[in-house]
Amino acid sequence: MTVWILVTAALGAALSWLSCRFLVLPLLRRRGVMDRPSERSSHEVPVVRGGGLAVLSGFLPAAVLGMLGYGLASGEYGLRSLVTFDAPGFSVLAMGIAFGFIGLVDDLDSLSASTRLLAQVGVGIIFAAGVMLLLGVGFFAGAVIAVSVVYVVNAVNFMDGLNTLITGWTLVCALWFTLLGALTGSGSIAIAAVALALAAAAFLPFNTNPAQAFLGDVGSYAIGGATVALAWMSWAFGMPVVAVLAPFVVPAYDVLRTLIVRMYLGENIFQAHKSHLYQRMHQAGLSHETVARIHAGAALVCILASVPAVLTQGWAGELVAVSIWLLVLVFYSYGPRFVKEHRAKEHGSSSNNAGGRA
Repeated sequence: MTVWILVTAALGAALSWLSCRFLVLPLLRRRGVMDRPSERSSHEVPVVRGGGLAVLSGFLPAAVLGMLGYGLASGEYGLRSLVTFDAPGFSVLAMGIAFGFIGLVDDLDSLSASTRLLAQVGVGIIFAAGVMLLLGVGFFAGAVIAVSVVYVVNAVNFMDGLNTLITGWTLVCALWFTLLGALTGSGSIAIAAVALALAAAAFLPFNTNPAQAFLGDVGSYAIGGATVALAWMSWAFGMPVVAVLAPFVVPAYDVLRTLIVRMYLGENIFQAHKSHLYQRMHQAGLSHETVARIHAGAALVCILASVPAVLTQGWAGELVAVSIWLLVLVFYSYGPRFVKEHRAKEHGSSSNNAGGRA
């Protein structure tokens, strides 16, 4: 399995970088698919929107070739799985494709909010039905799965407001699911995850400030769909709940907290805004990349906190994970205030030094 994981990783990175450099960016520029600055934007000049096509261009073919190669070599599954989705990794690809298509249509033709939501719910229900058949769970579990799909996809989209933030988070998240797939012995999950991780990593240079391209809805929706599928498939193959939830703790909290605060303040939650914690850290003076590193670091701490639960498969490990998550969220919530206070101290120190010299 290790050889196929490494081959898939190299292929995903190469295809993503090459397609972005020589195909996706030139094509989108010619088509005029640009993200114009708005009230919600953190950029000041138009930037190519839809760069997530490059991530998909690396993720999909690398994962398909890697999974088929591994399946045929190991005898775990065969060509039939490409059509029947017998291997769990293929359901991850299907979710990436389905949500990527919804996002692409929105990038090119701006779907209405109701149409987007209806399409997302439809895909979520289909995926939930598949998991219900796989595990034999009831309709309540199916409803939870469908709601989680829609929530994660939109949360990833809402968090895609600063350069490298979601791209970097995807790298951390997908590498974790690569490890979980390997630990469960599911080669297709591990290979699908590593293809996504390295495809996202190859997009990072194009998404670094000043960005040449943004993921767009095609990228954020596809990443959301693929990662939530990785989570449910990993859980279905025996991983504890805290292990599959760990990468989503920080972005899910940021989105939910912002929604609750805006509703409490009587704001229109459907109106563009810059109220997320990550946006407020940027407004307080941190660069795009610094905020992205903080976000990825917080997600990594949450992931590492779940390791004891993975190793022991007991409630004590889960309690440790949840306790650390709460601490991470407290520090993350305090982030904007800490940055402001630190900047104020620096400004005061600079003013005092300037006065002393005068």
